[in-house]
Amino acid sequence: MELLYNCLNQENPQIQAVAVEGIAKLMLSKMIYDKAVSNFIFTNYNFGIISNLFFFDIFSIQLLKELIMLYFNVETAPNLRLRQCLSYFLPVYCHSSVENQRLMQQVFLYFKASLYIFNNVLKR
Repeated sequence: MELLYNCLNQENPQIQAVAVEGIAKLMLSKMIYDKAVSNFIFTNYNFGIISNLFFFDIFSIQLLKELIMLYFNVETAPNLRLRQCLSYFLPVYCHSSVENQRLMQQVFLYFKASLYIFNNVLKR
């Protein structure tokens, strides 16, 4: 999982797009989810038997922030595959469950506060 997270900041647009697509699919299928106290758990099922169990340090809110920052980042504008993936993912993710809507609300408040601070810095 850390590999996918680190690929989000790669300069190669193809690597970025593949990482975004992978994270989006994992988040939509609830293989990556937010738990307040514990870490991420990703389970790979093989014929009904748990074959692999990995624990991750990255909370889904951090991943969601990264995906939204990539979507609104001017530098990723030429990366059409990334933009198309996130254009589909963000509304579907929000409409798929109440938990996802709450997570998006938290992320929105973070970005709103960040924009407020950025605006104040620019005014000075």
